[in-house]
Amino acid sequence: MMKTSISTTATIVKGHQVASGNASSTVFSAGTISLQAPYFNQRGLDLSSYYFATLNCNLGPHCLTIIKPSYCFKNLKWHAKVPAETFSFADCEVIRQGVHYHGLIYQPHVETKIDHFQDKNVIEVIAPFIENIHYQDEVVLSFDTEQVVLRTEC
Repeated sequence: MMKTSISTTATIVKGHQVASGNASSTVFSAGTISLQAPYFNQRGLDLSSYYFATLNCNLGPHCLTIIKPSYCFKNLKWHAKVPAETFSFADCEVIRQGVHYHGLIYQPHVETKIDHFQDKNVIEVIAPFIENIHYQDEVVLSFDTEQVVLRTEC
């Protein structure tokens, strides 16, 4: 687990809804996470205990950089209509109403993405299903300082 951690409060914000498949206009009606999961699994990352969507977490004045990912999959071709992408994952913990959930920061590398970009202070987190979580709710996120750097200059 996390040897040394840093925590911050984040606000849940609406994303592009492509990861979950809830976007109204997308070729990924099953959701990108559902489509990508078998490819991640083949490379050693089993997402079966996670909800196949992302929590979009606004870190306020902070930005996060993954410096030592738990997993990094370079040039992964996961869909016929999308060029190969690179993905990094880092461990995190989502704390909501006193309950701790193990999560993963999900970071498609911006230099390999073609669409659906996030603001610099928004990260995507894959976690188990969390009941009664809504947009604008606050969560505490805890990160392993060996894996990520939390900065105030974005």
